[in-house]
Amino acid sequence: MKSIWIAAFTIWSYVLVGQGLQLGLGLGKSVYWGDLNAPEFSANLNNNGGLAIQVFGRYNYLGKAGLKFGALLGKIKGDDAFSSQQWQIERNLNFRSTLFELSLMGEYYIFGFDPFAGEQIFSPYITAGLAGFYFNPTTDYQGNTYELQPLGTEGQGSAAYGKKYSKYAVSVPFGAGAIIKAGQSFDVGFEVVARKAFTDYIDDISTNYINYNELLALNGELSAKLSDRTPEYFGNSEPLQRPTGLKRGGSSVKDWYFTAMVNLVFNITDSDSLGKRKSMYKSSCPRF
Repeated sequence: MKSIWIAAFTIWSYVLVGQGLQLGLGLGKSVYWGDLNAPEFSANLNNNGGLAIQVFGRYNYLGKAGLKFGALLGKIKGDDAFSSQQWQIERNLNFRSTLFELSLMGEYYIFGFDPFAGEQIFSPYITAGLAGFYFNPTTDYQGNTYELQPLGTEGQGSAAYGKKYSKYAVSVPFGAGAIIKAGQSFDVGFEVVARKAFTDYIDDISTNYINYNELLALNGELSAKLSDRTPEYFGNSEPLQRPTGLKRGGSSVKDWYFTAMVNLVFNITDSDSLGKRKSMYKSSCPRF
């Protein structure tokens, strides 16, 4: 029995020697991509969202791979007014949303990564994982801000068009970054991460127009007016009577969102207390 405990302690000590725990804070930009983006990239520069902040914990194992749990808070937006396509400008739809995300992501360090001070100061990595997020698209109308999901602008919430979409969804994040060793106790880094969302309603746009009078009867006047805002563009007070079924969005392609972050990361374990821990970390590339 004594030998079993000694073996178990030896294995556990080896694991501790090879691991690293870090806490990080990131600041950057969040960007939306969906039905309100124009075909050419340059026309979307004004749809570049807003400030994003993230906090995360990172577990590093043997300098080769890491596991990161993070929380992200950001702002995203989209507006047909910034498009170069006339049909989009006349469609005249827009939204803003706060986005909150929880994620679990794996990291693979291409050349290895030592979380303590060493000769290697630059460690690029690739990352992927799974995330859940909350969004709530809003728009301004006649001086007031309205949440769009409760209005059912594509008929949602009625028997004819099904239930309203959820403001909670899942996404698959993936991207790349690099860690720069700044000292024994902390690092700085940067990363760009794309998220493929499993919803097409981040912008409240997905399928087809519903005829104004039909939507008025189903979900009320505000829903009907905010579903089709082309009359506002032309300065008309009378609604358009589009036939139900004309294309409003593209349901075949889900929405995306992106972040570009600069991170400051602190070690929360002590290399000295783990003895020969630093010798466990090996780099497979030439040291800088």
